[in-house]
Amino acid sequence: NDVVEFSVFTEKRTGNKYARSVILLESERERAAREREEKLLKLAVTERGKVVGLKDGYGFLRSASRREEVYFRFGDVEYGGEEGEETAAAKKTEADLVV
Repeated sequence: NDVVEFSVFTEKRTGNKYARSVILLESERERAAREREEKLLKLAVTERGKVVGLKDGYGFLRSASRREEVYFRFGDVEYGGEEGEETAAAKKTEADLVV
């Protein structure tokens, strides 16, 4: 079910009530996606890894705990400092990753 906010107005003559100024706060799809992500994050573990490849807007990390490389997008990375995303990713060879 969608979550909405609205104001209720009552027509004086008939006593009928109407919703006005209806605003969608969160759709069912958005809520389900948020809950799925929260559930996954509760089960996630943090691993240490190294950046092994960078491309246009994405890269790959190799975790010390697994054989597979982990794909990431620059937009999903949280950077410290004031450098640009690509520069920070290229210079930082070690990273923590949540899987």
